[in-house]
Amino acid sequence: MLSTAHSYKIVGVGEGIARRIDEYLQAEQGVSSQVYEFSEIKGPKEAERERSLSEFQRVPGIGPVKALRLFSAGCRSLTDLQKPEYSSLLSAANKVALTYVDHLNKPVTRADIEAVMKSVVSLVSSEIRMHVVGSYRRGLPFCGNIDVIVLHPSYINVPDPGLKASADLRPSRSSTRRGRSAKHITATRAKQDTILREFILSPLERAGLIAATLSEGPRKWQGIVRVPDGSESYNKRKARAHERPTAFRRMGLTLVPNLSEGAALLAATGDVDFNSHLRGIASNMGLHLNELGLWRRRMAPQREHDGPNSDVLDHDRGDILSKNEPEENGRWELVASSTERDILNALRVDYVEPERRNFTFVLSRTTHGSILKTPSSPLK
Repeated sequence: MLSTAHSYKIVGVGEGIARRIDEYLQAEQGVSSQVYEFSEIKGPKEAERERSLSEFQRVPGIGPVKALRLFSAGCRSLTDLQKPEYSSLLSAANKVALTYVDHLNKPVTRADIEAVMKSVVSLVSSEIRMHVVGSYRRGLPFCGNIDVIVLHPSYINVPDPGLKASADLRPSRSSTRRGRSAKHITATRAKQDTILREFILSPLERAGLIAATLSEGPRKWQGIVRVPDGSESYNKRKARAHERPTAFRRMGLTLVPNLSEGAALLAATGDVDFNSHLRGIASNMGLHLNELGLWRRRMAPQREHDGPNSDVLDHDRGDILSKNEPEENGRWELVASSTERDILNALRVDYVEPERRNFTFVLSRTTHGSILKTPSSPLK
């Protein structure tokens, strides 16, 4: 392959991937991939506009639309953004991020992550398991933020792809099959919704590790943590929680069902190209891959003793499987989810170490032979 034109000959390669292939080839050949366009030199007003929009978007949570809105309102800099007439246009999360913007724009080192995680592990119960994912797990020296998946022994329900992983998943009737009441199931879910807050966030806040919260739900938390000095005592760390110029970094915690540990690791480790490659393989096999597992759509007729609005409790998955949809649509069946190897084996894919999960690896397998062990076909 010599150019983008050649890459179009590969089945399934579109314009976007072809462009990235071209950039990769140019980099390998020592040629700059930057494209220079012959256009008029921007005037001072346009230059100011672009400068301001770029500066606004340094604040996590401010995208192109909000940046343009701020500029149109007369705001020109991050200093202006702190004025009441402009800060009123920001969300609560934007205001928090603005406070720590200089810290959040710095790359997160592996040492930063390890210092934070050492404190986290010392503060939460030993029954809680955690994995640092994303760029860190792929072995990169720097990361954008600290991404962590969290597992708690009492969080077991795995919603299928058609349902939301939230407290909204409630049975439609007062009782279910196999003798468990809807009231009991709702209470169980309500208890699970407190896991992240009660067992992880509260201890970290009490210890002064969490400096601010950007967003919080029963399954996900995004916020800002202080990178502790390894020699600090608990009391000293708490007292210094909001001091400057200590280092602050952005962190994300995601609570996942125990049964979905492998699927969550696979999805959260990335990278985007590797995950897209796997989802494509799953789709070609008639399967669906997401962060909760590898799924098969089972076309099964509705049983006579199940009413059209009944729910079925699957004890193996600990979840409510809705039968409200028309029977011809079938139901979701979990094929694999517990480990990454289980999922890759089901996809007939060789195990790939996290450090090799990137676009270069996918490209090498595309050009020199697929990582698919056998021709793709729907699994029965």
